[in-house]
Amino acid sequence: METLIERSGLFCYTKIHYFLFSKTGFTKRCMEKAAEMGNVSLVKYEDIIDAMTHHYR
Repeated sequence: METLIERSGLFCYTKIHYFLFSKTGFTKRCMEKAAEMGNVSLVKYEDIIDAMTHHYR
């Protein structure tokens, strides 16, 4: 997450929302930081599969 935030500084946007994707999940610290920031969506592989399963029923 820190690298993503750092590199987002290369762009001149005023409204920023971050999306982080993980196959296995996120660390407790990452989840805490995302909640603290309020503009971060943490997406697990499991979430994507669940969304696809429910969408295509």
